[in-house]
Amino acid sequence: MNREEILSKSRAEHKNRDIYELEIQKQANTYAVIVLLILATIFFIVQIVTGGGINFGLYALVFCGNMTLAWVRYLRQRQKRALAHAIILTLFVAASSACHIYNLITVSAIL
Repeated sequence: MNREEILSKSRAEHKNRDIYELEIQKQANTYAVIVLLILATIFFIVQIVTGGGINFGLYALVFCGNMTLAWVRYLRQRQKRALAHAIILTLFVAASSACHIYNLITVSAIL
């Protein structure tokens, strides 16, 4: 096999996407999720300390991104571990969302 054949097979296999760019995108996604989690935790703690109550909506939003990534990973790879991760995150997002909505309803002056 010559160099051109190897390159054409590699391009076909990776659908003309650069592996280096894919790896950078994967790392960027990981760092973005970590920064989101840190910032949400800071906001969560500051809100509790200042007497603003508990805002479960922050964590619902942060983990919603992780949940989506986990479901996409499961749907593409069909791994049991990815499914378990997706289900756990879905339950966490649902519970956080329910708590947040419940808190909004109970303190609402309109309802």
